[in-house]
Amino acid sequence: MATKIYLPRLGESITEAVLGRWLKQPGDPVARGEVIAELETAKAMMELESPAKGTLLAIFPKTGDTVHLEELLAVVGAPGEDWESSEKPLAVKVNDESSKPEQKKELKSALMSDTESRLRISPNAKRRAKELGIGLEKLSLIVKEGRITAHDVETLNPASNISSSETIPFTRIPLNQIQSITAHRMEQSAQTIPQFSVSIEVNAERLINFISARKSSRNTKVTITAILTWKAAEALLNHPRLNSRFDKDTVLQFQEVNIAVAVAAPEGLFVPVIHQAHQLSVEEIAEKLDQVTYRAKNKQLEIKDTQEATFTISNLGMKGITSFIPLVDPAQAAILGVGALRDGILWDDNSTLHRTQVFTLTLAADHRAVGGAEVTDFLATLKQLIEAL
Repeated sequence: MATKIYLPRLGESITEAVLGRWLKQPGDPVARGEVIAELETAKAMMELESPAKGTLLAIFPKTGDTVHLEELLAVVGAPGEDWESSEKPLAVKVNDESSKPEQKKELKSALMSDTESRLRISPNAKRRAKELGIGLEKLSLIVKEGRITAHDVETLNPASNISSSETIPFTRIPLNQIQSITAHRMEQSAQTIPQFSVSIEVNAERLINFISARKSSRNTKVTITAILTWKAAEALLNHPRLNSRFDKDTVLQFQEVNIAVAVAAPEGLFVPVIHQAHQLSVEEIAEKLDQVTYRAKNKQLEIKDTQEATFTISNLGMKGITSFIPLVDPAQAAILGVGALRDGILWDDNSTLHRTQVFTLTLAADHRAVGGAEVTDFLATLKQLIEAL
């Protein structure tokens, strides 16, 4: 019996991938566990393995095609096996006036499913078509090959048919795979999560001294981000509600502290994960950060590098940004935004004003999972840990 290979779930936030290339072609023998294709996601590269031994009977997406969760990718079976017979719909008489309403409804549903399958329409495009009242049959007229996108649907939107003489000249810049998924995730975050943010100013004097001391005594480069990851993990152990996510009127409180660190690359935003950060030294975290940052910027991240994050840190201080409010990942309860070091004036323990270096931490949180008191307590703990280095 033939084995159908579908796009597996690649992670909490990954529901689609781009077919990078096929390593096997129809007719080629394949072994169980053998890699038959390479897939690209917004976060990493991954290999598609055959779950069965046999002959590759068919492949469906082409190189560069976007494939979605549980979409059929390939079929493996015995040489010459007729696997397609099981895919063909049963013949139904459409002109039989005696057909029951239920049968007609089932027929319409079956025909619609077949149309959707042939069209290869993206979920966003399907949603937009429904909003505009555009039938799938009409969409089939505008796209003969390839995948129908939300942009294709908009071309049939009567409200968008504005005379070119009434619009400002523009250049349409398509998003790459990484940018497109990031855009979708940020839209999801802004639309579905009731977010709020709290900021705190931190004295960076001991932080700077800590980094300087490590530079002269160790090979590993300890950075501000490494230290913040280290101390954020410690603070999360003291305030575990921040190390969680909202899930259908409950809160899933994680028992591991896996901190994702946002990394900007030419292709878009990557968020590799430092797993078990609460069990690592600052030097170990610095070394892991250096490794995953290099892999992210060189498109070498693996799926395992991007999965199971429970908290995120985004540091824009190196860009000179003094403070900002990041968006919470839908799979987490909070994200920490880090601003740049700058001159500041603070009270010391003797109630005397003195000039020093400061920076701002801003925590954005999902108000369904955590409250204001929990966020402020976490920030107060993190500030204390950093200033006590």
